[in-house]
Amino acid sequence: NQKKRKNPFAPSQEKRVKNRADLVRKALDLLAGANFETPNALAISTAQIVSELERRQAKDGEEPKPMSYTTLVRTNSKYKHILLAHYRGGNRTERSDQNWKNFGYIVLTSNMKMNC
Repeated sequence: NQKKRKNPFAPSQEKRVKNRADLVRKALDLLAGANFETPNALAISTAQIVSELERRQAKDGEEPKPMSYTTLVRTNSKYKHILLAHYRGGNRTERSDQNWKNFGYIVLTSNMKMNC
């Protein structure tokens, strides 16, 4: 019987995930008035804003890796439920969970300027 070792990095990983989840929520708040055709389009814009917010939070000399929109839409993503709740809760009437299943296409709907 082998004992499973504790992950020594777990506390810092949990802190990083919580911070990023907070930034995702903030980004979605900033995008509240915008309409997106697909969940991918919302994820792309959200990831751009989160990347900018993380860059602004970085300490001097740090250059954080930009967030990929795929981080938001992966099946096991820690953030997908936040994005999906926002997408479902907006003003669009023709939303379908089928959009979440068909990630074979990407629709770039905007190059939004960030005022955050």
